[in-house]
Amino acid sequence: MSLDISKFSFFEMFNNASGKTSATKFVGTLTSVVCLLLFIILVVFYFFNPAEAATVLLLIDKTTVYFSIAAGLMGIKSVSSAIGNSKIKIGKGSSLA
Repeated sequence: MSLDISKFSFFEMFNNASGKTSATKFVGTLTSVVCLLLFIILVVFYFFNPAEAATVLLLIDKTTVYFSIAAGLMGIKSVSSAIGNSKIKIGKGSSLA
């Protein structure tokens, strides 16, 4: 299968299987980009201002946590659609409820 770059659309990355825009993918991507930029800025600041090292390391740690949340937002749509399409239904008449 060859890659045809002319068919690539940036905005289609946020669409789910039904063609609707997925808010969780959009917010996850936006949060990831912001966290990545903040992480780079903090690492550069860490090297130029070693007097504030403890504060910068704390902020880097929090940025890593926020980046993990963003990655979870991007992946939760795939997991939820896989669970929703499974043949096991959990409801009132189910033995799992």
